[in-house]
Amino acid sequence: IRKELAERHTGVHIHDRMGQFDHRGMVLRATCELENELGALLLAFFKSQNSTLAEARVRKDLFSENGFLSSLGRMTKLAGYLGLISDDEAHDFRCITALRNQYAHVPRRDQFYRDPEAAEQVRELKLFRNSEDIFEGFDEQGIFLACKEHLVAILQARSTLITESQNVNKVLD
Repeated sequence: IRKELAERHTGVHIHDRMGQFDHRGMVLRATCELENELGALLLAFFKSQNSTLAEARVRKDLFSENGFLSSLGRMTKLAGYLGLISDDEAHDFRCITALRNQYAHVPRRDQFYRDPEAAEQVRELKLFRNSEDIFEGFDEQGIFLACKEHLVAILQARSTLITESQNVNKVLD
């Protein structure tokens, strides 16, 4: 993870209407953002393998509420098997999925700084563990947001590469 990306998240706090930190909302929103980006990467891959795919149908069949790839956990497994994400990235997606499930199904779950289990899950992220020196002085919220942003940037870059490669192939044909 790049230090300047991580530093953007020192002292950043997500608040709810009552002025309190809202880690539940932050985790749920981050998961949605990662699902969107990982879905875009998978869609770009599918289209690179079969240019005749109708994007709307793929979205409906695979990514809709009851679709085969309707969750970050399922997308993570497939993207890992296809080699679109690394083992460390898959680990981090699984950690974020576990956090998401805790906050989605236990509405009264406490904030990271008062919830040792949630804080430990954030500190299990490989992006954090492999770059602990960059995160010196960060709280779990800053670590989580920086790692999420890094994962989003990676997914977007890979989607762009696949799409641009596909466009180059069209020109060469």
